[in-house]
This record gives sequence, C-alpha cells and structure tokens, in this order.
Amino acid sequence: MHAALPQFQTLAQWLGDALAPGEDFSLGYAAEQSDFVRFNQARVRQAGQVQQASLDLRLIRDGRHAEQQLSLSGEPQVDRQRLAEALQRLRAVLPLLPADPYLRFNREPWRSHSLQLTALPDCATVLEQVVREAAGLDLVGFYAAGPVSRGFASSSGAFGWHQASSFNLDWSLFHGNGQAVKAQYAGQHWQPDAFTARLQQARDQLAYLGRPARSLAPATTAPTWPPPPCRKCSSCSAGAASPPRPWPRRTARCSACTAARPASARCCTCTSRSAARCCPVSPARASRAATCS
Repeated sequence: MHAALPQFQTLAQWLGDALAPGEDFSLGYAAEQSDFVRFNQARVRQAGQVQQASLDLRLIRDGRHAEQQLSLSGEPQVDRQRLAEALQRLRAVLPLLPADPYLRFNREPWRSHSLQLTALPDCATVLEQVVREAAGLDLVGFYAAGPVSRGFASSSGAFGWHQASSFNLDWSLFHGNGQAVKAQYAGQHWQPDAFTARLQQARDQLAYLGRPARSLAPATTAPTWPPPPCRKCSSCSAGAASPPRPWPRRTARCSACTAARPASARCCTCTSRSAARCCPVSPARASRAATCS
C-alpha cells in the first residue's frame, strides 16, 4: 500500500502531459488493502484479503464535461494504457453533450497531505480473541482491517492525498427466538479490554430478548387539546378560558353568552359568523367588537 501514492502521482502527471489545448481534468483515486474475515456461530467461516484501486476521471472542455471510472491493476504500463483509452472515449463523447451552465471548475492550486497510518494488530491474534470470548454465543458478523487511500488531482495544479489505517468488527448476537442484538467495535488501535467490555455489554442486552413480550392496550380516552388562552371582550370582563375539548371536534365559547358553540356558529349577540372570532378586542377588530356590547 506504500506504493499507492507514487502510483497516483505518476498517473496524474502523465494525464496532465497528455491534455490537448483547452482541456481540463479532475482525477479521483480510491484504494484499499484489507483483511476480511466472516464469522458464523462464533467461528471463522471465510478469511481473505481485499486489494483494489480505481480512478474517477472527468474531462472538461468548452463548458462540457464527461466522467468515467476505471479499475487499476497495479501494473504501471497497463494502468497507463487504461487511462489513455478512457481519455480518448471522453474526448469522443464531449462534442455530443450540451454545455453545462452550472459548471464551475476550481482553478486554485491547493495542496493537502494527510497520513494516519497506525500499527494494526495481527489478524490471527484478533480472531483468536473473538472466537475464545464468544464461545457459546451465536455470533454472526465480519472483521475488516487495513489501510484506505483517497487522492485528488486536477489540471489546475491541485493535489490532495489522505491515507489512514483502521479496523471494524461488526457483529450480531442471536437469541434462540430469532431476535438479535447489534454491536460494533471499530477504531485505529485495538484494545483487548475494550472489545471484552463491548462484547459483555451485548451479552447483557441479549438476556433481555428472552423475557416475555408485553402488549400495550389501546387508549380508552380521546386525546384533548390544551385550553385556549383567556379572552376579554365587552360582554365578558373576565374572559374565562374554555376547558379542554376532545379532538378533532372543534367548538368554542361565544364571547357574549359564554355558551359552548361550534366554531362556525353565529354569535348570539352580533349574529356574525364564528362566535369565537367576532368578540375578542384587537386593533384590527375593535370596530367589530363594539357591536357585541
């Protein structure tokens, strides 16, 4: 994995030299080299390694842009040939595409470099601890560990590189009734005590799944709205608030007679539509409220 950065730099340099006048490019790089192990019933069922790398090439010219992804083999000549073929295909496609009015190509030559490579534990040591401490449990999951690389380059001189190593142990503990507890332990530094504590926590949660299920009875009362704020008008000086009323029935108290009436009823004093709206005194309704006195 240490050869990933030189590999990407070589391809980006070659691509910059192969551009025609008026062309721009952006090139993304993604790679990983991981140990991958699958568990079933707390036993190792599959073990192997994953090693892959790919490029994401975007070609830009005259406001048009096209993109293509390609896999890398690790052989410099083969990868250069694949990149050259992808460049030719994009050049043939660009004239057929309309110009993108929202295209904004960053021409700032920024630089970024980040390395977070840490020593990961031996895969055999991790597997031995998992199998030993999960004995007697129906553990199903996977373990993946290794470095991951991401890169970016453009024709404007921008170049970014990030590489980090980490591990991820993702598993489920199944109960005899078919239910399961989900758990995970991930990071950059494997700590045996931390994994033991996380596994014990999942084991304790598994015990709750064996308890009898409880059924909740449906509610016997209808939901209610909170009482509306107090209102004052010329007919009722106190303006007492209405008690809570069931939802969704909509009722209101007439400001003149304080009787509960439908919200769309007429006021018994001014005969205006909606007894709830005619009587409250406000600057916008002062003229209407005077008719209720």
